[in-house]
Amino acid sequence: SKVKDLKLRLHDGTEAPAEVVLRDKDLGIAFVRPSPALAQPVKPVDLSAAAAPALLDLGVCINRLGKIGNWEPGLFLLRVDAKLSKPRTLYVHTNLTTLGCPVFALDGKIIGLSIMRIGASESDPFSAVMDAATNLANLGALPVILPADQILEVAKQALEAKAEPKPEAKVAS
Repeated sequence: SKVKDLKLRLHDGTEAPAEVVLRDKDLGIAFVRPSPALAQPVKPVDLSAAAAPALLDLGVCINRLGKIGNWEPGLFLLRVDAKLSKPRTLYVHTNLTTLGCPVFALDGKIIGLSIMRIGASESDPFSAVMDAATNLANLGALPVILPADQILEVAKQALEAKAEPKPEAKVAS
């Protein structure tokens, strides 16, 4: 995808223009920064003090409800249903309302970021759709938590990264 317009929604509801500075296609995440810089800095989440959940542990996700919910903040619970170890550690959950959200342990420590891991489906489309209600993985997608320590490694690179070039506007003749 090519980002044409990007805004950060701040805690008070205001929006600030932003730009993509780094994408990590392997992890499936992108880093953005406000452009121009914010007048008041925001407090970052400390990714170095992370929690490592066990199976069936609960996590709390912080999300905004979207336009239909007036962008109000919401808290969502999820449960760690499985742990993947290859190609990297990922914690599987089933709460699709939390995608793109930070996930915290009940003690307040960050676990990571809820993302969708997408790969090739191994079953035919009809079987995958029939099985999707019980197993989203049959569609080649799996909601997971990307652990904070993996995000931290790439975040260090993002601090020095320059913004991605903006797509050129095409003029019809």
